[in-house]
Amino acid sequence: MSHDVFISYSSLDKAAANAACAALESAGIRCWIAPRDIIPGREWGDAIIEAINGSHVLVLIFSADANASPQIRREVERAVHKGIPIIPLRIEDIIPTHALEYFIGTVHWLDALTPPLESHLRRLTESVKALLQTIPTPPRIVVGNGIAAPPAPPARRLPLIVVAACFGIGAAAIGTWWLTIGRKPAQPAASPAVAVAPPAVRQAPAVAVPVPVQHPLAGTFSRTGTADGYSANFAYALAADGTYQLTTHLTERGTSQGGNGMYRTVSTTGTVRTGTYHALGPDAIELINSKGAAAVFRPDEPMAPLDVANPAMLGRWRATVTKDGLSWTWIVQNNTDGTFVADGQSQDKGTCTFANAQWRCTSTVSGRSSAGTYRILDSSTIEITNADGPTVWQRSQ
Repeated sequence: MSHDVFISYSSLDKAAANAACAALESAGIRCWIAPRDIIPGREWGDAIIEAINGSHVLVLIFSADANASPQIRREVERAVHKGIPIIPLRIEDIIPTHALEYFIGTVHWLDALTPPLESHLRRLTESVKALLQTIPTPPRIVVGNGIAAPPAPPARRLPLIVVAACFGIGAAAIGTWWLTIGRKPAQPAASPAVAVAPPAVRQAPAVAVPVPVQHPLAGTFSRTGTADGYSANFAYALAADGTYQLTTHLTERGTSQGGNGMYRTVSTTGTVRTGTYHALGPDAIELINSKGAAAVFRPDEPMAPLDVANPAMLGRWRATVTKDGLSWTWIVQNNTDGTFVADGQSQDKGTCTFANAQWRCTSTVSGRSSAGTYRILDSSTIEITNADGPTVWQRSQ
């Protein structure tokens, strides 16, 4: 079913989401909302992605529960990467997490903090109506030579040529196919009383020149998301020879407590981490998290020797650790007010092959391989699917 609005909400805010849906649909605005519009038996994630792709506006019912929901962040990220406008309707006085603020920090908010909700829903309906009237026509696709291609006419030839070009079939061969198949050769006119005139000289068919198209995965792509509770930024660069470089940057902010060799941190998104620590000599502290992973931190700047019996990890500290064969550099800033900022970064390199919408990459750093499928969403956006599911990458170069 076609629709205008995708409603994104936490399941704990179902009453507010249903009220917003009813208000919009009573004004003739078609809405998609889960679980109402998911066909029984269909995969949930697939239905969500398709619904967002088919929307013109995303209405976000924003609350503390939505703020902490990874699913909400994925839906908002998907809408942003598809160029779909977002209207946040705030039903609780909550500041968005950094992950959500990255996407919706600059858009106009609608507050529904004071009752009755109906008056705020009227403003929501008016805002959605006004926004739908300004939705532009779809942009033209930019092909490999940088020339914007106009929409294809409703003929069958062009789509077949485009598909063939994508699979490496020469455009000239396709043009010949159209000229020789399904068409009877012209017969010369004849009369019993008159000699048959020699047939007219037939001109050779024009040969179409194939347009060079850059491979859709060549270049630099990036995306944001979450990884192990951290806010994550990924930058992926693929060269023409199939070599790649992937840079991953993780960030976390929050508050920390420590004492008697035990530590506990709580991030601004609610992620709790615990573990133990102890001094390794006068200038190093080893942290061991609840999963048993250890990291040795040293101060970035010279400081007084540690109290080995009761070490304190204040200021800026740095550690290098190895995980899954990749080297990570972690920098942690612990402040006297109990707040902290943690940043981790790693780089992976290797080679990739692509064929028939299938990809496989092998890291020359860790030796690990991964594979999956890819799908072109538009001229600058690609969906990459692996064992963990689909992710959307935006071309930056």
